[in-house]
Amino acid sequence: MEAPPRYYLFAPGEILFAVEVTGITRLIKERPRSYRELLSMAEKLLYSSVEISVRELLETRARDYLDYEPAPASSKPVLFFVPPPKDKAELSVFSLAFLKFQKPIDDARLLELVYSLWEMIKEYRGKLPLRSPEHEEIGLHLTAATPNWLLSGAPNEPPGPPDMGGGGGPGTRPVPVSFGTMQRGIAYSDTPWDFEIAQPHNISALRLDTYSRIQTALKARNPNGPPDRDVEVIILDTAPPAAPPDAKLFDTMMSTYGCAGIAPPLSLTEAFDKWADTHPLLKSLLGIRQPNGQITGPQVAADGSLRSDRLKITYYPDYNAHPSDGWTIGSFDEKRTRKVDGDGYPHFVMDHGTFIAGIIHTLAPTARLHLIEVLNAYGYCTFKAIAAGFDTLLREHPIGHSHLIVNMSLMYTLPGDIQELKNLMAELETTDHALAVLLGRLINDRSFAENQVLPTEIFCHLISELSSLIEIFDDQQCIPAAGGAVIAAAGNDGQGGNHPEARYPAAYADTLGVAALKSGSSQLAPYSNRADQPYSEGIAVLGGDENATPGNESWADEQTGILGLYIGDFPNPNGPNIFQNVIPNESGWARWSGTSFATPIVSGLIAQLLISGQARDVKEAIAILRAAFPEAAGAEDRLLVRQG
Repeated sequence: MEAPPRYYLFAPGEILFAVEVTGITRLIKERPRSYRELLSMAEKLLYSSVEISVRELLETRARDYLDYEPAPASSKPVLFFVPPPKDKAELSVFSLAFLKFQKPIDDARLLELVYSLWEMIKEYRGKLPLRSPEHEEIGLHLTAATPNWLLSGAPNEPPGPPDMGGGGGPGTRPVPVSFGTMQRGIAYSDTPWDFEIAQPHNISALRLDTYSRIQTALKARNPNGPPDRDVEVIILDTAPPAAPPDAKLFDTMMSTYGCAGIAPPLSLTEAFDKWADTHPLLKSLLGIRQPNGQITGPQVAADGSLRSDRLKITYYPDYNAHPSDGWTIGSFDEKRTRKVDGDGYPHFVMDHGTFIAGIIHTLAPTARLHLIEVLNAYGYCTFKAIAAGFDTLLREHPIGHSHLIVNMSLMYTLPGDIQELKNLMAELETTDHALAVLLGRLINDRSFAENQVLPTEIFCHLISELSSLIEIFDDQQCIPAAGGAVIAAAGNDGQGGNHPEARYPAAYADTLGVAALKSGSSQLAPYSNRADQPYSEGIAVLGGDENATPGNESWADEQTGILGLYIGDFPNPNGPNIFQNVIPNESGWARWSGTSFATPIVSGLIAQLLISGQARDVKEAIAILRAAFPEAAGAEDRLLVRQG
């Protein structure tokens, strides 16, 4: 089997261009009825302007790299309307265009080209003018040019080594929970997967009021109630297959990578049939209540998406070997994103997204959940997949019709972490000196590093300012207070008592970053990063514990890890290869730990505060959580939550 590349930084030969478009709203004559209609109007006006403009820029700046292929139809520029600053009256439009070079280009040369474009952008104070080929009234300005950076949602352990793509979602590997243990647990506490809020110490009148509002919201939960029309939670993450994958196709794919003999993963429809009668959380999340009161399994639509009463899953087409299978094994570059261990067996983490969905559903059982797959089967994705995920959520969820909460239990491996860049540079000095030198620019020129993560910062700003867009729509059904928030995991790079800075997107100004606390404590979990930048902007909450046995910290604690929905098999800590000799899943439950799972606790509490009427909008819900458990000046607010 051919060895995969050692360093996973970004998709080969691809550049993303973030272009700000001004003047376009003056050309739109009719008042749009929705965000989707506004996008459609803008797309007709721009047509291919952005792509033509960035091609012209490359012709003048990168004559050695002219042999690139046109962007296919599925990769047409993605548009995002961004609310204007208070000192401006006009909406800004950002267009993200992806271009891929046809001839091979190594990572060092690609990053060198990106840096040269950054120097041009910097000369024009962050907005490089481009020629608008179709409308003189429209202004085009390049604000960022980046590789198609890799993001991670589920690394093997904290911190991930450089050749694994860095830190990411969970801080540990999952461990099984036996069927007998769960049956005894359900009999003992009825819902051992449920959460409760611990009363804060030294409670003041303000803290008592906000604490009481959280308690009132949780008591108002009605698992059998209809889906709430006014609150939606979007989860950008992984997803298990909706229906059984083609076994022959799966074996062929695994054989290609030297991993023959691995059984296909269990699908969600199979999991429902297997465990619905003994698994209340799975049945509630995936079930469809029929008119006669019977609860049946989820439905797989013609487009491959999965639907139940509470949950919809949209799969990312680029990952699907067979779209009709809803199966997510492929990727933009299999070698660069395939989790391997030992002699090359893959580490699938498709349960990451549904584990998160189960936590949110537990806390807000009537919230409408939409899991949009952006991370592939191994827990990786790129800017391009994130852009597609945000495009899907904005087109499918009418702005102003509901409060929107976006859960992002994922993060950039690079370019934001300085220490990881330094470690990677040291590794590369002897193998790829040119790339090491260019990575040094990310350390020495922080404005360059910040520019590299600008595209997703635009998304997060848009979600946080959704209420500012409502007034432009001709839609009488809009909710005046409707807005949105992005809740993101801070990262799991902590070790040896050190808690590094929050990773992006948690560190963005318009994002609420979430760190993890140890069980029964207000102290950060050993694996956790700080919640946000600055720390006081974030929240820390229960994330589950890691195994305390020396040498086993990369596994969740069997008693105090977060308990949740998990349908896949488990890596085996005692086998010759932990991912080849897997432990069969007998219960549909697992213990798992990390900031990935602290994040949906915050998302779920915000959703339930809104559903219960204890908060009028997302900002008030966040303020309630902060006021109930304020921390000392300079630290993240620490929300005390227990499970079971």
